[in-house]
Amino acid sequence: MYIKKIEVNQFRNIDHINISFHEKKNIFYGKNAQGKTNLLEAILLCLNGYSHREQKNIGFIRILP
Repeated sequence: MYIKKIEVNQFRNIDHINISFHEKKNIFYGKNAQGKTNLLEAILLCLNGYSHREQKNIGFIRILP
């Protein structure tokens, strides 16, 4: 099983992202604090229903002013 596509909105420092994945390999690269780990955490949250970083769901949601 593999993930074909994911869309993430207002998750930690990610405003909006819509990504399609390759069936075999995917590489995330970029500068520090660009959201690479947050994207992986969003995928983990979708697959498992929990995160390795937060105990409560309110910690994921970014409140807009």
